Amino acid sequence: MVIDSDSITIGIYDESQIDNDPKEPKDPNRLPFKGFPRGVPMRGYSEDGKIFIEYDNGKNGIPYIYHEGEGYPKTKTLKFTFGDREEILQKKEGN
Repeated sequence: MVIDSDSITIGIYDESQIDNDPKEPKDPNRLPFKGFPRGVPMRGYSEDGKIFIEYDNGKNGIPYIYHEGEGYPKTKTLKFTFGDREEILQKKEGN
């Protein structure tokens, strides 16, 4: 996910990034942000602990928790919950 000042772009997954849960192996419906297009900048913003992405005549707030680690390299994380799954996006700065 790339968050710019006026847009949000959800990256493209390859097969190796789909969770291989034995109960639901390689199920693309278990991907976070499954209803949004991939690789296309969409209008979006963050407000009150939610990311809003405007797509298909709607915008839904997706709650997240942000954490910025200490030390070097600095690690920033966004944690989302999708149903019963927790997804964490991590960025290391300074590498």
